[in-house]
Amino acid sequence: MLSLLLALSAAEAADAPEAGTSKQFGLGVSLGYPHGVNGKYWLNKKGGVGFYGGAGLLYGLSGHVAYEQNFWQIGDWDWARLNMYWNVGGIGGLGVGRGALGAVGGGVGATMRFKAVPAEAFVHHHSYIPVTYFSSQTYYGQTTFAGGRWYF
Repeated sequence: MLSLLLALSAAEAADAPEAGTSKQFGLGVSLGYPHGVNGKYWLNKKGGVGFYGGAGLLYGLSGHVAYEQNFWQIGDWDWARLNMYWNVGGIGGLGVGRGALGAVGGGVGATMRFKAVPAEAFVHHHSYIPVTYFSSQTYYGQTTFAGGRWYF
């Protein structure tokens, strides 16, 4: 997917308007834990709310929502911007044979948002602290995945 996004962005002229960084809402897919769909809604130029949903063999269905805030612009080229971000949020879901699960936590990630096309590629990491609000069985550990989004 990243190769396709890079090829699309390279095909555009360098003087094209920044169509890819002016849109606020994106949808895409991610691979890792969990595999699934993702989306992001930018609240301002530096931060937004990301959501991730999918399924895992050990935990069943899960959903993750996090506020994500850019804190370091690594690169700004004619064709893309590369930023690191921190995130804070929670995860919940239905565990295989264990009922409802939940946890809260935070982490870091990196995103490359293309300028000529409304797309981005990202890597997301989030570590969890268990909460027992849902049941005595909770998520613990971390989620890490890579993906892409197309912005509308």
